[in-house]
Amino acid sequence: MKNWTFRNNVRRLAIPVGVAYGSDPHEVKAVLLKVASSNPDVLKRPEPAVTLDEFATASVNFTLYAFIADITKTGTVRTELAMTILTTFAQAGIVIPFGQTEVTIQKMDWLREIIASYAAPPNAQHAGNGSRTASYAIAK
Repeated sequence: MKNWTFRNNVRRLAIPVGVAYGSDPHEVKAVLLKVASSNPDVLKRPEPAVTLDEFATASVNFTLYAFIADITKTGTVRTELAMTILTTFAQAGIVIPFGQTEVTIQKMDWLREIIASYAAPPNAQHAGNGSRTASYAIAK
């Protein structure tokens, strides 16, 4: 068994990014490659690459691949690239969608009836022990 990680200090970074449907995929790819190539810690060879990975429910998902020469800078370079992607996408008008869920409750009549029955004044007094209304004797 051979561990290729310790062969040298070169490390590949993979940064997944989702963009809104309607974004120009060629522009997204160009922006990601520009971000990678403008970072001084990213190697020119092997050159950065971008893949279009998935047509997801709320986004089109890409991955930016970049190589760095110093494995100890992995977290720093990844953070710098991610922050530059956010800034550059905003400048280019490329939207990164956020998850949101819409809940629609249908057939609400049954719920209205239950609420109305509990909100209505009691018809008769009950003996307690789980009944809806308690029996009260009010002295005058």
